[in-house]
Amino acid sequence: ILQDVSRLDRLITDISQASRVDTEIIGQDGEQIDFAALLDNFIQLRRQSYVDYKLVLVKPEKRVMVAGQDGRIVQVLDNLLSNAVSFSPKGAEIIFDLSIKTSPGKAVLEILDEGPGIPENRMETVFQRFYSERPKGESFGDHSGLGLSIAKQIIEGHDGSLTASNRDTGGACFTLTLPLIEIVT
Repeated sequence: ILQDVSRLDRLITDISQASRVDTEIIGQDGEQIDFAALLDNFIQLRRQSYVDYKLVLVKPEKRVMVAGQDGRIVQVLDNLLSNAVSFSPKGAEIIFDLSIKTSPGKAVLEILDEGPGIPENRMETVFQRFYSERPKGESFGDHSGLGLSIAKQIIEGHDGSLTASNRDTGGACFTLTLPLIEIVT
């Protein structure tokens, strides 16, 4: 019963978050964010929580300035990291690879894991609300099926995109793009 109550509480919380995202993003002005610095801080802090995994950050030496709400972007990063960890074996590398596309000006972040990858016919389905395809052996109800949907909703609210693909070497790749507000050399 306690497991079911916990699962329902998580589900209600996630549904509530999903319904608030658009309103909160539209109702607030974005700040200028150094995306490379935000990622650096994020990785440093999360390494303490995910000691069984090797979190790697690859980033340009220059600042990567985007507009948005840093709290919401961190929420997306947490959702994507949690997803990568849940599908990767212990000891695996999870790579955050940030780059810049100058034409058009976009920050591109690839989050690469060492899990089994995504079934080819599920690349878009993984972003649908309540969809959840979990690794074997994971207990039922640990995930609401809203994390990736909320992440995509937040990024699209920041005029960006979030897509899924598979790595040639195995594992999944989630690609997050955000418009640059300036290119600093």
